Amino acid sequence: MGVYYPRRLKTVDLLSNHILELKKDKRYAKPLGVALSIIIKRKYPEVCNADLLTAVPMSTEEYAKRGFNQALELANVIGRELNIKVEHVLYKTSNIKMKYKKYEERKRLVRGLYQILHKVHRYYLYGKHILLVDDIVTSGFTVSECSKVLKDAGAKRVDVIALARTALGGYKYA
Repeated sequence: MGVYYPRRLKTVDLLSNHILELKKDKRYAKPLGVALSIIIKRKYPEVCNADLLTAVPMSTEEYAKRGFNQALELANVIGRELNIKVEHVLYKTSNIKMKYKKYEERKRLVRGLYQILHKVHRYYLYGKHILLVDDIVTSGFTVSECSKVLKDAGAKRVDVIALARTALGGYKYA
């Protein structure tokens, strides 16, 4: 939907502020999810034919601390708007945080960090077109790893949708 400017860049913009608020208050998911759905319908109509929608998962520790997964909250809104079933099919195997990690360290840490939930039968994902939702894409390693896991489980196609991509120069840990 746009560009995310980390606070340290001292660029004040509405989208970045709303994304930061979403991490504290899940009510921000509705306006952000509706806006993203409008963009998807207008600019990427082929994505509206997806079989299911899922979100980048948080670790159980992160979820317990925050009380909600902002990416899943967005997915629920987008699913309602696009009439696509939302399924929680991935889990994060450990509480590794990517914030403040250097590029090569992120690349290494993300390998094997996400898996298919044990209760999800692999045949369920076979041949499906899946939309993967995240709030911010920084290095791209997380969504790439989640996409790989989904494709390895049989997904035919995985499209990633996010509220924002971190601004050039916004990822200083390269």
